[in-house]
Amino acid sequence: MWNLRSCFFASLLETQEVESAARRIAGATLLEFNSDGKGIPLKEKVLRELATNPPENTVVGFTDGSSLDDGEAGAGYSVKVPGRDREDYAEHLGRHNNNVAEMEALRRLLRRMCELALEEPAAKRTYLIFSDSACCLGFLLAGWKAPTGKALAWETRRLLRVLSGRVRVRLYWIRGHAGIPGNENVDGLAKQGAAGVNIGGRG
Repeated sequence: MWNLRSCFFASLLETQEVESAARRIAGATLLEFNSDGKGIPLKEKVLRELATNPPENTVVGFTDGSSLDDGEAGAGYSVKVPGRDREDYAEHLGRHNNNVAEMEALRRLLRRMCELALEEPAAKRTYLIFSDSACCLGFLLAGWKAPTGKALAWETRRLLRVLSGRVRVRLYWIRGHAGIPGNENVDGLAKQGAAGVNIGGRG
């Protein structure tokens, strides 16, 4: 609740009515808990459903990064535009840690999405991005310390700003290895990239 107060209420231009504020706090509280006290929170269930069955007319992207025991890293990402085949990418990154691989996958997906947004300037689509990297999304959305080198982190943030200036963008954290098809797909792509396989590589 403190995070909600700090991040939402403190940013408002005017004071909320008590009833409106209470509804928002109650709603946020319910999303964080399972109704029977067991299992995954409702919020996670909602995100899993969104990632598995996104609304029509949305562009959907998933990203993941992988770093093997020998230090070789790969980026995996996919993007699905309505009416088109899904694009899958596995790209070898050389020797890097997992956070670099995760951020690089986000950077490359955002770059591809910027290209797609230019191809359809009249299409008012929402772009949904799903990642299982809390560190990377925390940097992009919540002001966390960059988990990677500054150049990569800030270039990823710049691309997010560019894309957000063209279309409506929503980034979501999802739990990895939770049976979400899109996440499982890019997890495999990232591992292929780390093993030196390139699929659909854009560089």
